[in-house]
Amino acid sequence: MTFQMCIFLTTLLIMVKIDKSVAVNCFTCNPCPSPFIPSSYLIRNMTGCGSCAKLDVRGMPTPIRDCVETCDRYTWANKYTQYAYSCCTRNFCNKSQTNYPTYQMIFTILSIICFYMTKSSSKH
Repeated sequence: MTFQMCIFLTTLLIMVKIDKSVAVNCFTCNPCPSPFIPSSYLIRNMTGCGSCAKLDVRGMPTPIRDCVETCDRYTWANKYTQYAYSCCTRNFCNKSQTNYPTYQMIFTILSIICFYMTKSSSKH
């Protein structure tokens, strides 16, 4: 890869990181239906969220989906003692039962590979 490609990937990575300032739309439900059906009467569509979240709370049979301003481990600490959570910043991204790598992770890995290849080729 060329140095210009590395600059392009780095710029793209920065743009993806900055994208968090845009509000997203999320599914919210507690309890959520299982299997998850977006058209269920139990589910609400929230707008203006900072992040969409999916919580797996110990002792609850189905995940909780939420709209939050910020997403960190303290967001639900006053409600639940044992839980796992994942957050995302795309519209209605908290519908999935499985978390896939985000574009940010992919661009980060590509940037690291790009810089490593550029550094290696400059030594020869």
